[in-house]
Amino acid sequence: KKNEGGLGITNFPLVAPLCFAASVAEAFGETNVDSQAVATALLYRTLVAGLAPEQARIAAEASVKGTAAWMTAPARWDEEVFAAALRYRLGAVGRHDPPHLQCAPCGLIEPPAAFDRHAVGCVKRRGPNTTKTHNAVRDVSADIAEEAGLFVTKEPRDFKSFVCFGCSARLPVEEGPAHLQRCSPGSGFRKSGPDVRISWDEPAAKMSDGTLAHDVVYDWTVVYASAASHKDASLTTLFAAKRREKEGMYQGMVEETGSAFVVLGVSSLGVFAPETAAFVRSLARALGRPRAEIESRIRCALARGIGRTLRAARARRNQQ
Repeated sequence: KKNEGGLGITNFPLVAPLCFAASVAEAFGETNVDSQAVATALLYRTLVAGLAPEQARIAAEASVKGTAAWMTAPARWDEEVFAAALRYRLGAVGRHDPPHLQCAPCGLIEPPAAFDRHAVGCVKRRGPNTTKTHNAVRDVSADIAEEAGLFVTKEPRDFKSFVCFGCSARLPVEEGPAHLQRCSPGSGFRKSGPDVRISWDEPAAKMSDGTLAHDVVYDWTVVYASAASHKDASLTTLFAAKRREKEGMYQGMVEETGSAFVVLGVSSLGVFAPETAAFVRSLARALGRPRAEIESRIRCALARGIGRTLRAARARRNQQ
């Protein structure tokens, strides 16, 4: 419709396509042009055009179809957790936020929005808060598979390893305690391994030699594309790097058991890697539910994990 005017946009190259669409609609008698959709698209393009490159990249990630489904999903939310997840997605500042916040683990001082984007993936975080988001996604995917009647094993012990916080060495679990005493007794450690094994009714993934496998071991990885260390890398590049890293750690030992190994990547704003999208389609078929419903459940768990992580990060900051 031409009566939308300029929508408050003074950038002629952006207004011109709208004017052209209106003239075409008038010439061919199309009276049902969706002016709201056109206006929204133009406003979005105008806003993004004024953003710094890093902000524009995050905005593009957040605008991927389906990534906002968790905001309207029929789920119970703690108000603080929902608010934290929403702030993270929008890059917004809380009404009562101070001008700056300090990350307790690493000491970095940032404005509130930048603090949130840093805190969710701070590499110096230790303890249960570091895995809230990852575990939320792992658990919901395992739950969905069990609902579909599939045999599921969470955190299969066959592939566990010991990771030293002092030197980052990865060792068999039984060698961990002795290594820790030699390396740095006070530094701590964690046990690491793939997230879930699912036995499918039909072949679900290929091993590295091309053999199809019914049993598949999956490992979720959450990519924080908003982290400063990733500002020059595309999401595709980040997913590929994580996949190579995880395959190097686990693929060999998993395939020795006759199972395939698949890395499931998801960005902190809800964008799925291709392998994750394929996994979601398989879950939807097995459960007999719409794919969008499965996507929404996983993204809802992801956002809740982000919210809980940020609530904990801010609470810890308030204790400093």
